[in-house]
Amino acid sequence: MRDIRWLVALVREAGRRAAGRQRQLVFAERGYKKDGSVVTEVDRDTEDFLCEKILARIPEANLVTEERVRHFAEGRPWTFVIDPIDGTDSFSQGLPTWAVSVGVLDAALEPVAGIVHAPRLGLMLTGDGRGRVRNGAREVPAPAPVKTLSRLAGLAISSRAHHSFDLHRFPGKVRGHGSAALHLVYPAIFGGIVAALQDGGANAWDIAGAHAICRAAGCSFSYLDGHPVDYRALRAREWKVEGALLAAKPGAAPLVLACLTPL
Repeated sequence: MRDIRWLVALVREAGRRAAGRQRQLVFAERGYKKDGSVVTEVDRDTEDFLCEKILARIPEANLVTEERVRHFAEGRPWTFVIDPIDGTDSFSQGLPTWAVSVGVLDAALEPVAGIVHAPRLGLMLTGDGRGRVRNGAREVPAPAPVKTLSRLAGLAISSRAHHSFDLHRFPGKVRGHGSAALHLVYPAIFGGIVAALQDGGANAWDIAGAHAICRAAGCSFSYLDGHPVDYRALRAREWKVEGALLAAKPGAAPLVLACLTPL
């Protein structure tokens, strides 16, 4: 999918609506799903808004979404993988670290375009099949290769990564913001973040948008053993990711992995 300007405009509008409703949301209005994760009415409404508009433009598209199970048909040219509010816990507490995330898969279920939009952080991140990453209208320079880890190197982590890994050998700074889509895309856009660690338990909608952006930027994006993420395998697992993931600047993955000790 070479022209995603219409999708960028749609995601921007979804983010604007969600941000407006966040200002009126109170903590007591959040609910909980069977797995214990947080959900709000804004999640469901944002997902329905995105799905309605996408299908109006591409009726034959598959939709893979967080809040509702939808029919999936083999051989469709495009599959849109949608997390309407990635970081709902943060969203429900009034924090700015959440995002609307959409990944686009082709007929082979390869990620070919992605959008991660964090309206309260001023980020509109896009990546497409032409190898370009943008933040709004500005093209983001390709990340420089990493040759060594310093005390200033940044590692972005998921909210529960510290339960799965001993991180004390990492020489730099560790940051966690509560949104998988955001922290996985950080190595592609921020000079100081060399890698992002996502513990096991994620789903396709948590990672697809960031995955496409990382690919466009030339960053690695794989399981810790180096195997690539295969969305055909995820579909067989009801879109559940098979284990921990690492997104990293060129050259950074082996350096970071050498610092991680599974607990």
